[in-house]
Amino acid sequence: MTMSHLPSRLPRQIRPVAGEGLTSFIERLATANHIKTSYLRRYLVDPPWSWNGSPSWERLAAVVGREPSSLKKILLSRQCVACGVVTFQPVGGSPRQTCSQACRQEAYRRRNPKPQKEENTQPAQAAARS
Repeated sequence: MTMSHLPSRLPRQIRPVAGEGLTSFIERLATANHIKTSYLRRYLVDPPWSWNGSPSWERLAAVVGREPSSLKKILLSRQCVACGVVTFQPVGGSPRQTCSQACRQEAYRRRNPKPQKEENTQPAQAAARS
């Protein structure tokens, strides 16, 4: 009979950054506690010490001392580059930098402005010749 007990908190705590992602947060947490990232990652997988699987949100939250739902919300949130609204990236989806189609269009127009129309001087020259 195997029971998955939650691990104890690590001695050094770091604050999660909004939109940082799970991998980056685990790397920073391991560095702050002077342990190898691979060691911490295997420690956070449920069941512990298995090579397969991804880290468990419950085990990570226990190590950090936060609620799993709030930790997941912070790490998976994104801020729109156009309007600044905080959005959440879909699990398994592509990480978008904008929150809506309108913001995507605005960001595209900001990166790629329309070329200014030049005045057509040829008809004026043709009229001067006549």
